[in-house]
Amino acid sequence: MPWLGKVPSHWSVERTKFVARLESGHTPSRQDPEYWVDCRVPWFTLADVWQLRDDRVETVFETHEKISEIGLMNSVARLLPAGTVMLSRTASVGFSAIMGTDMATPQDFVNWVCGPHLRPEFLLYAFRAMRPEFERLVMGSTHQTIYMPDVGQFVCPVPTRPEQDAIIDWIRRETARLDALVTKKEPLIESLQEKRTALITRAMTKGLDPSVPMKSAGIDGLGVIPVHWQVRRLKRIAVVRQGITKGRDLQGRTTIERPYLRVANVQSGRLDLSDVHS
Repeated sequence: MPWLGKVPSHWSVERTKFVARLESGHTPSRQDPEYWVDCRVPWFTLADVWQLRDDRVETVFETHEKISEIGLMNSVARLLPAGTVMLSRTASVGFSAIMGTDMATPQDFVNWVCGPHLRPEFLLYAFRAMRPEFERLVMGSTHQTIYMPDVGQFVCPVPTRPEQDAIIDWIRRETARLDALVTKKEPLIESLQEKRTALITRAMTKGLDPSVPMKSAGIDGLGVIPVHWQVRRLKRIAVVRQGITKGRDLQGRTTIERPYLRVANVQSGRLDLSDVHS
């Protein structure tokens, strides 16, 4: 496999489904209200993926939604045991975690119950190392999904259990050290961010020449500006367009497909284009 390259000669490389039981998720019918009453079964959905985006969380215990026992029994959803490794395969693709308690998932996830030769933590780290491979699999896919035939082809290196233990301990130790360094630098980063904001504000409201005469802008919050500057309403110098809402009934009308930016794509000071819908 391209993502794996060469491995130590004493390791085996196995199809993941041969060393862990593959389970898909499912959603009970929303058309049957009784399936969504007295919901107590944790149900990990894409709404919970935010917990996993920085790769610091390994084991999850809380879910945004729960489903009922009757909903579980009347669908192909499965209650999976704590220790199951889950991987998001639709929309927000490639995020993984270990279930900290018995849970179910919708079909946006694939799940593995590890056998005796594979530790869940080792499989979790393998999936996180596979992220470039997941990105390759969804490249060009209209629906941004990893299809089940591809899931069935996943492979995983399988060292001995003692070596897996040693690798897991080393990764945790080294990532904890890096996280501590990041935490230590956070006050400096915040200070630099404040200076960056102040620098931009100064240039955009006062210009670059500190000796130029100033005048009141006549706008609350703007203060004074260079005397030769104008203050104009944005709508007079730029075209203002509202966004559109997906889900409108466009039956009978000619449509074209275009990238669609959502709130999730707009981050602080930047655009996150890793998951753009259309």
